[in-house]
Amino acid sequence: MSPTTAAKLVRALTSPEYAVRQIIRRFSIGSLEFRLSLDALDRPYYAFGVKQAIYLAARLKHPKVSVIEFGVATGGGLLALEKYAAELGREAGIQVEVYGFDTGEGLPAATSDYRDLAYVWKQGTYKNGCGKTNIATKIRKAPA
Repeated sequence: MSPTTAAKLVRALTSPEYAVRQIIRRFSIGSLEFRLSLDALDRPYYAFGVKQAIYLAARLKHPKVSVIEFGVATGGGLLALEKYAAELGREAGIQVEVYGFDTGEGLPAATSDYRDLAYVWKQGTYKNGCGKTNIATKIRKAPA
């Protein structure tokens, strides 16, 4: 048993709510709204962002809205974003368009701005070699 698996097991035994949340997440029990309220999603912050974009679009009486991910990497986040957009958009009657961008070159060089945290984030961090074609095979609405 790996240390990570052991830690998850101990956490489930000492915190039953954690175990319940993981079961709900793993088997997609209930609506997305329900799972979001329990924080039982892989990327709850993505679902929350999509939910808020849909809410704003509905309030402004827009029929559709776009959500964007910058720094797609291997596409896992983009897949989650697409899944959440489809389910929440269908429930609300709002069309959600999902876009993802990534140069594949990682982070750019830091500027002189202290907020860039140049001592933490180095140029090229998050560089990936997966390329557009690998990601395009994973997502449902790949660009032509």
